[in-house]
Formats: sequence, structure tokens, C-alpha cells
Amino acid sequence: MLARSCLRFALAFALMGGPALALAQEVTLDTPNSSLTPEQFGRLMSTTSRIGGGVLVEPTYPGGSGYRSLLLPDIDYTYKNRFFVNLEDGAGAYLYNDGALSISTSGFVRLGRDQTNSPNILGLGNIAEAPQGRFAGEYDVGWIDVKGSFAHDFSGSYGNTFQAKLGTAVPLTNQIVVVPSLTTTLGDHNYMQTWYGISEFQSLATGKPFFPAHAGVESVGTTVDALYRFAPNLALVGRGAVNYLVANVARSPVVERRVQTTLGLGISYLFR
Repeated sequence: MLARSCLRFALAFALMGGPALALAQEVTLDTPNSSLTPEQFGRLMSTTSRIGGGVLVEPTYPGGSGYRSLLLPDIDYTYKNRFFVNLEDGAGAYLYNDGALSISTSGFVRLGRDQTNSPNILGLGNIAEAPQGRFAGEYDVGWIDVKGSFAHDFSGSYGNTFQAKLGTAVPLTNQIVVVPSLTTTLGDHNYMQTWYGISEFQSLATGKPFFPAHAGVESVGTTVDALYRFAPNLALVGRGAVNYLVANVARSPVVERRVQTTLGLGISYLFR
């Protein structure tokens, strides 16, 4: 929802100073790109759903230096401003949504960790995939969008995390929109210990140093999402993200690299 709501308010701000025609003109997916201004294109994309697929390349585990490639669906769909499914929050419903402030609950899945991904974590045991319950609040402040989301893992770490996100949307041309954002993630003791800690038992079994992980900030980072519409109903979508592990987490023996990068590319069908 972040990209969609950012687009809506960023474009409303931009259009306030534009010609009255820009506000009145109705555009659809059948409108050729050559007939659109960047603001009109962004406005169109902010009310457009999509479904498709792509490839995401990310670290094999948080703190790892290796990478894995995942084939994932790309979906962003909202039904009657009440129910939604997307890759940021999973599938859920809005408890409240007035266009500026929204409160939602949803279900999602956190991927696990395989101890064979790296010699650095061998012997520490696997971390199971975790079904999640999520609760999020989002508020549009002019052309800036502020979001906070809380997640509880019902498997894996059985822990809790909180992510804060600050973003906006920029229609660069009548075919390209980018959505840059800043993020930070915090975790409780269970989450941190599972992913970054080494218990006394694990230390004895593997010879790795005992390391207690504490609750606090896990990472800070930035994400840039982009959409390029090359046909009336088709678009390339991309994501680039850089996260930096901080504080107690950065000193963990399981961390091979503090800078974690993610790249994604896909193609989607646009519809309204």
C-alpha cells in the first residue's frame, strides 16, 4: 500500500499547481503514454492493480554473504478498499481506511534459514519458515508517507519485529515511477537470539563463541521500487534495497557481511 498511497498524495500535491485540465482529464490504461504527463501517469498507476512474477536475489540469510534466487509472484490488489493482497504485507483487511490514515491486519510468511547455507552457521540448526500475524498503521503527511508495522512469528523465532518506513513517490516520466523509502527494523529478544545469537548449548556443540543477542535495532536501510510501463497493460517492475546491520547484531559471529543488498526484477499485467 505504501507505493500506492505515496503516489496518490504526491500527485495530488503536484497537480495543485498544474493546469485545471490535468485534474479534469480522465485517463485509462488505454490512454497512450504519449498523451500523458508524468503526473497523470503516476495518478493512473496509483489506482491500478497488477499481477505477474519475477526473480528476487537476496542474501541466503540475514547477515550472510551468499545469495539465493527466488521466483516470486508480483501482486498488488485491493478489493473495495477493504481487502488486499501484496508482497509487502501479505493478505489481509483494513480495519480502518479513510484515504489518509489506514489500519490493517494481515497474514504473511517469514522465510527460514538452512544451516547448510554457510559454514558459518553449520551446526546451529535450521530456522523454520514462520507464518506471521501482522498489524500495520499508515498515515499520509502531505507527499510523505509514514508507516509502522508489527509482526509476530508463530514459528521460527516465535519473536516480534517492528518496522518503520518513510517514503514518497516520484513520477519521472510518462512511463516511469520510482518510490524511494527509508526503513528501520527492530526485534525483540526471541527474534534476535534465534537469528543472531549463539546459545551455550550451540557453543559447546560447534565450538563457536557464546553470543547473547539483545532486543533492539536490527538494521537501517533504503529501498527503491520502480515501475516502467512499456505497453498498455504490461510493466516491468524492479526493486533495489540496501540494509545495514547495526548495534549488537553487527557483532554476532553468524554475521559475515553487515551490508545486505537485494535486487528484484519482474513483469506484471496491469488492470483496474
